[in-house]
Amino acid sequence: MAKGEIRRSKLGRLFTSLSVAGLIVAAASGARTARAETPSKPLSANDVSILFPPPKAPADLVNLIAVSDLAGPSGAPQRLFSDQDLARFIANAENPERDGVPDSGARRIQLPDAVKKIDAWFVSGIRIDPGAPGLSADVIAQFGRQPQIRLIIQPVTNGPEGLKVHDTAGHLIFSFTLESDPPLDGCAPFPRFKPDDLAFKAIIRDVASLRDQLAAGKFGNVKVSIAGDMNVHPGLVGASAKPFRDALKALLEKHLSPSRCPGGV
Repeated sequence: MAKGEIRRSKLGRLFTSLSVAGLIVAAASGARTARAETPSKPLSANDVSILFPPPKAPADLVNLIAVSDLAGPSGAPQRLFSDQDLARFIANAENPERDGVPDSGARRIQLPDAVKKIDAWFVSGIRIDPGAPGLSADVIAQFGRQPQIRLIIQPVTNGPEGLKVHDTAGHLIFSFTLESDPPLDGCAPFPRFKPDDLAFKAIIRDVASLRDQLAAGKFGNVKVSIAGDMNVHPGLVGASAKPFRDALKALLEKHLSPSRCPGGV
């Protein structure tokens, strides 16, 4: 079995275990017993790697999630990704060298002024990963396991030359961990991550619910299957695109907070 197939197999088993465990509910009875709901079927590649279609006209932007529109947790005064976060993001991209470290001479990213405003950035993909930085026993033993939601963001501008999707992208990494264990000898400064599986199971339940609602025709009155190879998410095409986009935005705003994205990038 190829390494990629081994990783996909382990990833599938972990998602299945999280999904089934997340559906265990306590049933109040005289004997205070517990029961298990019918386990959800395993998540597919399109469930956990959600790709948005590239916009071809300004009207297509309504089916994307603008980074500037993502709210923080309920009642929070700030957006999920603020103007200050974007400024640090741009500064890191254009000047990746650490203070006190000699300049490596590496080629630096030069971003046009048009993409230095938060209104230019849109979510082009959502990656739900229960096992960063890796799923092998050796990696977990050395570095632990860090469940994540990654937002892949990309700038889109609409100027005199028309709509342009820029060939630049960034990752906003939101982690679901408990207090980390100290690093092993030889692995400093990297800690050993302890997964917050309780919080992550809630995400898995919501992702499975969206999948089931799509199949039942709850978005745009069309039944959508997401089975098959990973591609642009089928729910983000056609009549279901806008209502499913709204549901994804609500899911992100429910589970993500600035505190889960250290440094904002």
